[in-house]
Amino acid sequence: MIDCDTSSRTSHSRPAIGAIGRWIIAIALLATVAITGGFLAMLVIDARRLARTSQCSSDLFAVVLGMHSYDDKYGHLPPAYVADPDGKRIHSWRILLTEHRNMRFPVQYDFNKPWDHGNNQRVADYRPIMYACPSDPVTQKNNRLTNYFVITGSNTPFPGSRTVPLPRSAGGRGSSNTILLVESINRNIEWLEPRDLPFHAMSFTPNDPRRPSISSHHPGGPLVTMADGSRRSVKGIDPDVLRAMIEYVPDPSNEHELRSSPRPVPRS
Repeated sequence: MIDCDTSSRTSHSRPAIGAIGRWIIAIALLATVAITGGFLAMLVIDARRLARTSQCSSDLFAVVLGMHSYDDKYGHLPPAYVADPDGKRIHSWRILLTEHRNMRFPVQYDFNKPWDHGNNQRVADYRPIMYACPSDPVTQKNNRLTNYFVITGSNTPFPGSRTVPLPRSAGGRGSSNTILLVESINRNIEWLEPRDLPFHAMSFTPNDPRRPSISSHHPGGPLVTMADGSRRSVKGIDPDVLRAMIEYVPDPSNEHELRSSPRPVPRS
């Protein structure tokens, strides 16, 4: 006769299967939590990076907007630097623009003294937020350093202490194809310092580790700002194309565009 009573078998086998199942479920849940947590962490990191890139783009636009205001008032872009009668660089374009961004400092900047004079060095501690990229930990820790530069050279919109008008018309290269402002990291340049990226010494390959270049920590590549205020990433750009975008081409049909004039220095 066959014993059909399987209660003893069932009572012993079910707990064993249940225990294994619980372990499998627990491991699966832990794996799911770990994967989900890692994914969410990546999303948070990406969101922060995007936010910093967006803020950098806004800062670059604010600086170029100041250049537009300067051009509206004086008829030309600010000089890369103001020089004394001996040709020594004494003021940067960055301090000149503060007049057009309605910035006030607890300490008065004295244009009768060079940028590194004792009293003016106190102003250096109050760097405007728009002169540092939020993605650069170095300039975020040192509030005297800057990330934003013009490119200087006789063939650029910033020919040293001389000036040119803001590119506007299509007769030259036009405002949408001429770079006014760039970002760069690891330059160790103070925001008041009359020093930028020299055309003749820079690399035209973005993020070049061997020479001064347009560079940043942005995943999407460093940003530049055109004369019309638009911002572009130059990641992967052809060096010859970048070089051409930096050069200033005046409009031959506009006599005024071929002139240059010294910048009147504001007085304290």
